[in-house]
Amino acid sequence: MFTLYLTLIILQQVLSDSSNLCLNDDETLVKVEQYLEKFTVYKKQNDIGSSCKSLEFSQAIKRFLKKELGLEQSDTITDELLKIMKEDRCGNIESGVQEQTQFKWQNPLDITYCFNYKNATENDETMYIYLETEAIQVALNDWSFNANIEFRQVNPDWVESTFWELQQSCGLAFRFASGDHSWMHPGPSKGFDGPGGVLAHAFFPGLGDVHFDKDEDWDWDETKNKKSLYYVALHEVGHSLGLTHSADPTAVMYPTYRPSNAKNGLPSDDVQRIQALYGKYIKIK
Repeated sequence: MFTLYLTLIILQQVLSDSSNLCLNDDETLVKVEQYLEKFTVYKKQNDIGSSCKSLEFSQAIKRFLKKELGLEQSDTITDELLKIMKEDRCGNIESGVQEQTQFKWQNPLDITYCFNYKNATENDETMYIYLETEAIQVALNDWSFNANIEFRQVNPDWVESTFWELQQSCGLAFRFASGDHSWMHPGPSKGFDGPGGVLAHAFFPGLGDVHFDKDEDWDWDETKNKKSLYYVALHEVGHSLGLTHSADPTAVMYPTYRPSNAKNGLPSDDVQRIQALYGKYIKIK
């Protein structure tokens, strides 16, 4: 009897969640569903009429609000969710995984990296190459100052080597790309979307590459109408070191672009998580 009662309570809650979602207009539902499909593991339903009644859709919204954005779980599409959906962000999706030992560099005291200089400077009228390099290197230093990791730059032959030969020699490669750049990926990829929207994405350790959207107007730090290459690099290197997104809205690893989060260095949430993977910074005397 108790089991039947509990089942009815759960069913009533599911129906309530679904009916609340169906109160939204179709345009809003479509936007939310497209966003979830792009940035989470949610798969779109057959039509929007069935989506708003779907348990999967309701659960996807709740999970995204709580685990990815750090907001209160809700059975409705909140104004705060719609506001965050308009923010520029990282292209990495909700992975559903936690930081574990398999998502870390096996030799963290010698993580090699390189720059695709040619790709970074083509048609680039907004930022000199030395500033691009400096912004990324400062981002690397900020992580290494807070955990027991070291980075070492290498300079492979970009002219004579094939793309995947370069990949093997680089370790962690920083590249710029426009639109579809599936040739840079070992598997399926989602291309960039022009100015705004997705700014960059990165891979976990092993591959570790960071790709920046070349169509963005970049600067070392954020200026009027320009994005901070330093801040975006800081976030993406976090992924390359093994960190998933954080639900703490003050963290650098929060999924949306919030450069003010790094004004005073890495926030405590990011420091605690990177030290859980690699240990605390050890100063060499």
